[in-house]
Amino acid sequence: MCGRPLVRFDAPLSIGPHPVETSVIESVEFQRRRLVVEFDDGIVLDSSLRWSGEWHLYRNEEQWTKPMSMARVIVEAGGRVAVCFGAASVETYRTPDLGRHPLRGGAGPDLRVVRPDLDEVIDRIASEVPGHSRVVDVLGDHHVVTGLGNVVRSEALWAMSLDPFTANAELDDEDWRDLLELARRFSSDAPDRLEVYGRLGQICRRCHGTIGCDEGDDGRLVYWCPGCQRTLENRSTRPLHDERSTDLRYLDEARSARRRVQIFDDLRDFG
Repeated sequence: MCGRPLVRFDAPLSIGPHPVETSVIESVEFQRRRLVVEFDDGIVLDSSLRWSGEWHLYRNEEQWTKPMSMARVIVEAGGRVAVCFGAASVETYRTPDLGRHPLRGGAGPDLRVVRPDLDEVIDRIASEVPGHSRVVDVLGDHHVVTGLGNVVRSEALWAMSLDPFTANAELDDEDWRDLLELARRFSSDAPDRLEVYGRLGQICRRCHGTIGCDEGDDGRLVYWCPGCQRTLENRSTRPLHDERSTDLRYLDEARSARRRVQIFDDLRDFG
């Protein structure tokens, strides 16, 4: 189930935050009668089994050996259903993040809402993020923006053909808006197939290079293709695959729509 997006998550007695359906299971660890599941959006599921609890794994259509009334947690992904029965305690929480400290102004806008405030995100980046900060780390900073898991970060950067470790100072407001619009799109509508996430060592479908994997400052993984993801200043010096992806066409349409809105606004304001 690791590396697969969620189809269902139920924890009826848990009052903490729950992962959304587009979240991906990153790791499962067993620690002395405790089973800990980490999701790519920073949510952690911690179940204390003690002597009465147990986890069962079933296929989607397989009948459970215990009644549903005993289930404390239900996690469905990748054609499998994991069910926790009789656990002593179950809790969900978000991994500690200094970006959420109230002295830093709280969490940034959530890209999973219907109309996120991208202008506020861009303002936070311009006023509070150092120029040397890397793009992948900015996207992972909950003080700047929330709602982005590792899958969304990796896939949006690939669709943008952007090196994850590009310095923030190299991107202007329009570059950031394009990247955030792609990330928002992936957050609300998961792609049919993943281009880079979880495909370490496999061939990039765009440039036929080899997909790599590195860590951001937060220790979370980012998958990318060194062959076709480049810094902005080097983007035009190395050709991409001739076939343009749907995501790049989407960016062109978004830019054109913004230009049309600007023209209408100018006509209204200046006659």
